[in-house]
Amino acid sequence: MRIYIVEALDGDTRLIRAKTKTQALNYFVRTNITVKVASQDALIDAVKDGCDVEDYREDQLELDLPEKA
Repeated sequence: MRIYIVEALDGDTRLIRAKTKTQALNYFVRTNITVKVASQDALIDAVKDGCDVEDYREDQLELDLPEKA
């Protein structure tokens, strides 16, 4: 195994021991991010707070994240 340094865009830096770079990235994502379908109230609140809807591009890497309820 190797130790990978994973740096988020917000400056968060983590050292993660894994067999591959993909495993290190997946671990970082799974321990820092949740993904779920937005409720109507969550959509309204996010838009009020200035959050824009971003579109997925087909050429982007797709990670296998567990769905959170």
